[in-house]
Amino acid sequence: NLVKALVSNRKQVAITTNNSVTAVKDIFLEREHPTLGRYFKENVFGRRGPNTELLKPHPNCLQEAIFFTGFEPRDYLMIGDSVNDFLAAQSIGVPFLGYTRTFKQAVALTKAGAADVIRSYEPMLVALGVDLYADEELFVVEGTSVHKM
Repeated sequence: NLVKALVSNRKQVAITTNNSVTAVKDIFLEREHPTLGRYFKENVFGRRGPNTELLKPHPNCLQEAIFFTGFEPRDYLMIGDSVNDFLAAQSIGVPFLGYTRTFKQAVALTKAGAADVIRSYEPMLVALGVDLYADEELFVVEGTSVHKM
């Protein structure tokens, strides 16, 4: 939902990863999440070959995304779930939003210096104007009876 909402609001999305670009495209986008593939197209930036020196926290994959799209680092928002994501973004002036569902990782991100950490995309979806309950069925409970609206 978040990716769809961002694209609907004319935001460009990209994947920056320590994983192989080929693996992300072939496995993650084509096999596991084919509906996401159309949103990312060629915007997948990550490891190419065995060089581990360019993995995050090195900002190489972010720098590639910035070069490819032509925006300034301050015009991006990196949503990441690791301290290495935060450090990579911070090192080149890309704003960062931490996302994690675990308290332990939220503490790690905060201790590293991440100012904002969320555990749900709901605030972002609301800010983008997404009706979170549009696909929900509504029910009314009256005593022991449940009525579908």
